[in-house]
Amino acid sequence: MMNYSSRAIGTAVLMLAASAATATTPTGSGSVNFEFLSFSGPVQVTFPPFVPGESPQSVGSLINGVTPTLDGRSIPTRPGGSVTWEFGGTTFAPGTNRVEFGEIYWQPTDPQYNVISFAGATFANVSPGTEFRLGTITFQNGNWSGGGATPLLNRTSLLPFRIWTTSSDGPQFNQEQFGIITLTVNATGFPANQDPANFDAEADWITVFMGDDPTDSSSWIEVADFRVYDLCCKPAGLSSTGTVDLMGKFGSLILTDLANPVGGFIVGNNNALPVVPGGGGGVTPGVIPEPATWAMMIAGFGLVGGVMRRRRDALTA
Repeated sequence: MMNYSSRAIGTAVLMLAASAATATTPTGSGSVNFEFLSFSGPVQVTFPPFVPGESPQSVGSLINGVTPTLDGRSIPTRPGGSVTWEFGGTTFAPGTNRVEFGEIYWQPTDPQYNVISFAGATFANVSPGTEFRLGTITFQNGNWSGGGATPLLNRTSLLPFRIWTTSSDGPQFNQEQFGIITLTVNATGFPANQDPANFDAEADWITVFMGDDPTDSSSWIEVADFRVYDLCCKPAGLSSTGTVDLMGKFGSLILTDLANPVGGFIVGNNNALPVVPGGGGGVTPGVIPEPATWAMMIAGFGLVGGVMRRRRDALTA
């Protein structure tokens, strides 16, 4: 008759338990897909008559080469309402992952376009609850409508989006999420924006939110803010284009963070400012307002096309 020591039996039990745990923890591999659904925001500016007796001058803007449809909203951007932004929107073709904003007034040619794009990543052997890279957002900071005389008069543009994963490893790795990327133009005004101490506070930014209703900002969950310097107002050696990775987790698909900024800087999580090539370190930070505060002012903005729907799955970590 064979005899087994209690230590040997205990070791065998632990090995079996570890093997069982490993066997029941699924992992998935696949790819990430992304599309912008629509645009809503300031698209036209109306100036007072330049010469007494003339009519006011209106200057429109382009989204992907198309003039958006005005929706009847207008908000003054200067005390007394001498300059007014008008709002509009447009929907995008399925699969649109790059959006260009061209302001006609500034004769839009690269690099004066504002461009926001997303390149989806692939993932391998990712388990639920483990953070992984969904893809990379590129933000080119050009000329765009919406900057007011003060930060409180900045008017945010909305870009609702859908992001989803495809995998052959089971339904838990085939999931989707809805969100909104907002673009905020921050204009301190000449000559203040020419002061190097104001460069980083002058920088425009995008904010990523989770949420399936662009008209209800109180339901949005903020992921993070990413700022990129203006073409006119940046440290020597830096460009006006930056990239940042969008991170997420499986459970239901959730967006968790922005990471690995290049050419721009993430607000609020101790990421370093961009390093000037050949310089001795990061750009000295100025006073940077909290973008989320201003983004929440856009509650109630209408959305052309009605392309969003309610999320089916509860958000879980």
